[in-house]
Amino acid sequence: MKKILLMGAIGLSVFSFAQEKASLKQIYSLADDLKKSGSIYQQDSIISEMKKVRDNLGDFDKGLANTFINVSEQLINTKKLGVRSKDLSELSKSELKGFKIDEDKFKHTIFITNRWGFSIPVIQPYIAINDGNAFLRVKTQYNGFSWIFMDRVQLIIDGKDYFYEIPNTERNVLSGGKVKESSDYIADEKQIEILKAIVNSKDKISVRLSGQKYYDTIIDSGTKTKFKELLELFDKLKK
Repeated sequence: MKKILLMGAIGLSVFSFAQEKASLKQIYSLADDLKKSGSIYQQDSIISEMKKVRDNLGDFDKGLANTFINVSEQLINTKKLGVRSKDLSELSKSELKGFKIDEDKFKHTIFITNRWGFSIPVIQPYIAINDGNAFLRVKTQYNGFSWIFMDRVQLIIDGKDYFYEIPNTERNVLSGGKVKESSDYIADEKQIEILKAIVNSKDKISVRLSGQKYYDTIIDSGTKTKFKELLELFDKLKK
C-alpha cells in the first residue's frame, strides 16, 4: 500500500513538474508573440495573459516568468513614450536647417541633434527615429577633473525647483586627466514637461548635477532657443 502511495506521489510530482514546464514554455511563446505584435493594445493583452500563466507556477519558475514579464513591460512602456513619425522627406529644408542628422544603419535609427559648436550644455535633448517612431531623448553629461558620481539633476526655473533622477550613468577617463560622466535615456512625461518649462522660462536657469559631489552650471538664452527649436521639430514630426 505504501509503495502504491509513493508511486502515486511520484507520478503526481512528475505531472506537476511537466505541467509547470509547459506553462513556462507558454510564457516564452507569449513573449515571442509580444515581439511580433505591432499594436500596443494587443501587447497589453499579451502581458495580462502572461501574468495569468505566471500565477500558476511554482516559486522558481515564477521568478523566471517575472523576469520575462518585467523586461516585456519595460519594452512596451518605452514604445508608449514614442510617437508615430513622418518621413523626413515630408519636412522642408528650412524646417531641418540648423540640425545635424545622422543615421546608424546597423541600429536602423536616425538621430537629430542641435548643432552646438564649442559650447555643449550639460543637458542635451535630441530626437531618435526608429521603426517609424520618434522618441525625444536626453543626454546628461559632465566633464571635469574629478568624479561627481552624478545620479540626479536639479534645476531652478523662474524660482521653482525641478528634480529628476539620472539612470545608467557611464563613466570614462579622458586625456589630460579629465573624466566624463554621461547618461542617455528616453525622456518621460516629467522630463518633457521640464524641457517645456526651460524653453518658456524668463530667466537664466541654474542647474546642479549631483551625486557624491556636485557640479553647478547654467542654461542661457541661446541654449533655451536651441531646445525650443528641437521641441518644435519633434512636434512637426508627429503624424
